Amino acid sequence: RLGAYFTVITILSVYRMIRRLRNEPWMGRELQRLGGWITILVLIQVAVGVMNVLFRVPPVITVIHLAVAAGILGCILRMFYLGLRGTSLAFIRSLA
Repeated sequence: RLGAYFTVITILSVYRMIRRLRNEPWMGRELQRLGGWITILVLIQVAVGVMNVLFRVPPVITVIHLAVAAGILGCILRMFYLGLRGTSLAFIRSLA
């Protein structure tokens, strides 16, 4: 559960940073959208995790919990890729 608390705090901090920096030229609409999706998925993950504990881990809830985790991972990997691509493009443009 400690890992879950850390994850929620981290994701909410990243979302807050994205919202604060949304007017920066390097902050694309897709990064903002992914930040929103990750936040929504983490909140769903928390709710499903609580149901997991309360209902003593029924298989259906466990499957939902894992599916949401896979969605979060996919969004984070996409955000990481976009961040790398944006950094590379900014670096290339600075050389010109």
